[in-house]
Amino acid sequence: MSWKWFGVKTLYRSDATGRRKVTHPNYDPKTTLVEERIVLFRARTGQEAIRKAELEAREYARLSHTNSFGQRVRTKIPSDVIELGTIIQQQRRRSHRVRRAHYRNDSRSPVRECGYS
Repeated sequence: MSWKWFGVKTLYRSDATGRRKVTHPNYDPKTTLVEERIVLFRARTGQEAIRKAELEAREYARLSHTNSFGQRVRTKIPSDVIELGTIIQQQRRRSHRVRRAHYRNDSRSPVRECGYS
C-alpha cells in the first residue's frame, strides 16, 4: 500500500485560569480562544492518519503558557469531530483533488464525505 498525504483538522479551546496580575480596560474574564489547526500527516490509510492526528492533538493540548495578564492558559480538545482530507496528485495535469470526510472520535466510519476537484 502506498503512502499518501492527509490533512487533518482539529479544534481546540484555550481558557485562562487564576487571578489576573495586570489590569486592562479590555479585559474580559469570559473570553476564550477557539483554534482550528490543520496538520499534514503521511500515512497509508485515513484511519492511520486519524490515529496519528489524535496522538499529536493530545500532545499539543498538553502545552500551556502564561498570558499577558499573568494567568495560566490551558488548551483542551472540545470537539469529537475530526475532519480528514486526502491530497491526491494527478501526474498528467499536475492538479490536486481533495477528498474530505468527517469522523467522530468514537467511530471509525465517516459521518459525512464529500469530494472536491
